Amino acid sequence: TIIFQFNFLWEAFGNGQSTGTRRGIATAYQSTSAVLEDATSLGTALNEMVIGRILTGNSSAGVNGYVPTLIQGSFVATNATHYLGLATKTLADTTVTCRVTQTSARPLTLSIFEYKGDVLT
Repeated sequence: TIIFQFNFLWEAFGNGQSTGTRRGIATAYQSTSAVLEDATSLGTALNEMVIGRILTGNSSAGVNGYVPTLIQGSFVATNATHYLGLATKTLADTTVTCRVTQTSARPLTLSIFEYKGDVLT
């Protein structure tokens, strides 16, 4: 059994428009083969998180949303090699962009634990 955690800063910004919505979805995937950046299939979705906010009125176009986020999940290893990935999409229209932010000051960390045998009982 593989247990994993993505820990990152999620960001939503208004693309220069005033809107009260700053929401999106971050999804963790796993695959037994490598996946290219613009692939249409990312593998098996393991966990999904809706992140962000909806205000009662429009916020300034420059008011971005930043949310510290932890997505975790597990799967049973069926192959010697597995690939984990993270993808985001907006829940609004083109007025909002969502992304995972990674800099030296705000790193993305991935923790992976493998358990062999019946260790959970």
